[in-house]
Amino acid sequence: MEVEQDFEDDLDVLNYTLTLKHLEHAFYRDGIDLFDFGADPFGVSINERLALIRNHEAAHVATLTEVIIQLGGEPVDEQQYDFGVLNEAVPLLEASEPPLTPPEVLAAVKPFIVGGVGTPAAGGTF
Repeated sequence: MEVEQDFEDDLDVLNYTLTLKHLEHAFYRDGIDLFDFGADPFGVSINERLALIRNHEAAHVATLTEVIIQLGGEPVDEQQYDFGVLNEAVPLLEASEPPLTPPEVLAAVKPFIVGGVGTPAAGGTF
């Protein structure tokens, strides 16, 4: 059985992975400071946990970039991303007094999320 190959070589695979890591890093980098997610059931700041994930994604970007360069490749640049839910929901959330709780944030952004939404796990994603 022959498998269709979408990548020309390992550098293409690494650049594809780097593209995804740029996207993940940008999501956390651009979104964390928009909301105060409060604390998890153990009293740990959810924003601090999300910052750890952001930093972890930044490390992935740096490592993949260095590997691609070491292999003689040209790493892809970060692109501009439109995380519509962040862009469209922020004015609605900023107008809220007092500040919204995480469940209220989830309820406010639900209409902007395509494909449904689940319940966020502590420090997890929607």
